[in-house]
Amino acid sequence: RRAASDVYKRQTKWDSLIAGLGAKRYDVVFNDVGVTPERQKAYLFSTPYLYAKTVLIKRTDETQLNTLADLKGKKMAQSTTSNFGDLAKQKGADIVAVPGMIEAMNMVTTGRADGALNDLGAYATWKKANPKAATTAVDVSKESPATPAAPLLNQKNTTLQKEINKAIAQLKADGTLKKLSLKYFNTDLTQP
Repeated sequence: RRAASDVYKRQTKWDSLIAGLGAKRYDVVFNDVGVTPERQKAYLFSTPYLYAKTVLIKRTDETQLNTLADLKGKKMAQSTTSNFGDLAKQKGADIVAVPGMIEAMNMVTTGRADGALNDLGAYATWKKANPKAATTAVDVSKESPATPAAPLLNQKNTTLQKEINKAIAQLKADGTLKKLSLKYFNTDLTQP
């Protein structure tokens, strides 16, 4: 295992996080990992700490993208291993593969992709750092219900799972999770 300070200094692309967990490079992944039946077969999840609300991100001058049905035939910048990439494929989008949110937003803002699906919280964080970017997010959570996001662990790491569950329960009970969601996302993403 690496020292915690080494891990915090290293940025890792989304597509490699789950592979790194499987290769035992990491003990846990906290990165808006959606709980899916496929992932539950191979990994452990702790208690969800937020619920990812789907938004359709587009340039502000884009008038053709307003619902998930509008994705058919559109170029969508998506991580190929994400829930949002899967959803875009299901809706008939042409996927422009990117390793993460920053690259997806670069593709959208430069016109190399028509849009991207992502989480409201992730978009809010990106938009806060890029307030002049000519982008907007359309809430499509009624078409795509919120997905619980939870820490992802190796199947054998039940002790760590129990400790994380305990910590998340304490953070929920004392209101810290909600306060953090409001502070960083301007909305409460701790409820479905």
